[in-house]
Amino acid sequence: MNIIKNTMGSHRLMNRINTLKILNLLRENISISRIELSRMTKLDAKTITNIVRVLFKQDLIEEKGFNESSGGRPSEKLSIKTSSNFCIGVDLGATHVTCAMVDMRGSVLYKDECEVSLNESKESVIKKIIFLIEKCSRNTKKKYIRGIGMGLPGLFDRKKGVSVHAANLPKWKNVPVRNILSNKFDLPVYFEDCSRVMALGEMWYGKCKNIKDFIFLDIGYGIGCGIVNNSELQSGATNSIGEIGHIKVELNGKPCGCGSSGCLETVSSGMAIAREYKRRSGLNGLSRLTAKDVLTRAYSGDATAKRIVSESGKYLGLAISHIINILNPDIVVVGGKLSKSGSVLLKPMKDAVEKYSYSGSLKGLKIVNSELGDDAGVLGASALVLRNIFELEV
Repeated sequence: MNIIKNTMGSHRLMNRINTLKILNLLRENISISRIELSRMTKLDAKTITNIVRVLFKQDLIEEKGFNESSGGRPSEKLSIKTSSNFCIGVDLGATHVTCAMVDMRGSVLYKDECEVSLNESKESVIKKIIFLIEKCSRNTKKKYIRGIGMGLPGLFDRKKGVSVHAANLPKWKNVPVRNILSNKFDLPVYFEDCSRVMALGEMWYGKCKNIKDFIFLDIGYGIGCGIVNNSELQSGATNSIGEIGHIKVELNGKPCGCGSSGCLETVSSGMAIAREYKRRSGLNGLSRLTAKDVLTRAYSGDATAKRIVSESGKYLGLAISHIINILNPDIVVVGGKLSKSGSVLLKPMKDAVEKYSYSGSLKGLKIVNSELGDDAGVLGASALVLRNIFELEV
């Protein structure tokens, strides 16, 4: 009996592996024929036919014209069916929550956002998330939505589906995100740290599709990073890997929202840049002044702004050098709200990386800007849903 069970289990596993091979080839190519699938997967025609039949029934693929024939019957081309397969991506940050409807090739079909404030209640934030999901899905039949993916700040309990704590959203504590959203929308809900979600977006849709080892640096109101090692997004033993914003860079530094002091976020985050400029310029009454405003002033020649931004860049480079020395990545991708700040922030950061990194780790290293821009979070969140379709669960 055990032999029969094991044989059946092995057969199902092999069928799943073969199905994923075909699905991923269809995802990576605009259209492809059964003959090409057989050649590329080394699966026989019967296996291809059986798997394709199931994928048609699941409404995951569609016919997409024919190959040109050099004689005989032209071969039918297959493609991922984007018209009936969508994901909802939600990106919760310290200042905004953004929601988008995304198709299976990563096209953002609709996107909207709401502001959130530092001391906003968790109930209010949840209402905004639900409002945005309802708005994004208003014109899409529910049966075509494969799930909801969400990027969350701070610590969370993956097993329980609870967002535990976010340093930059003090009232966002012990929120049962998965239960709230799955009960409301009757859809599967997947979530991950917001910086790691951006790294996932880069893996699926950005510059790192074929890169095995890279770091995604998320610079915004706070600072985080996503780490990909051997093509796997890393989470760590307690789901807290990549908290680069809480690397200590000053021994007797300013207090941090995490409870420590001298953290990178206290000197290099958007929050810190704006706060320090107000302090040095005597503008503490300007509550609406942001890091973006400080960067604009730095470009305009404001000496105080230039000095603060340069110092922030140096601390960023110092912290990144520690990660580079430990992980030896191929690429560091810079994203987040402040990634478009240009040379005024990024040049001192890159100079510090070169100064403080081990020379062996710098060989061949590239530091590049994300090409996903402000969509990195929602695209990565949608990819959380797609992983459940296109990757083998282990």
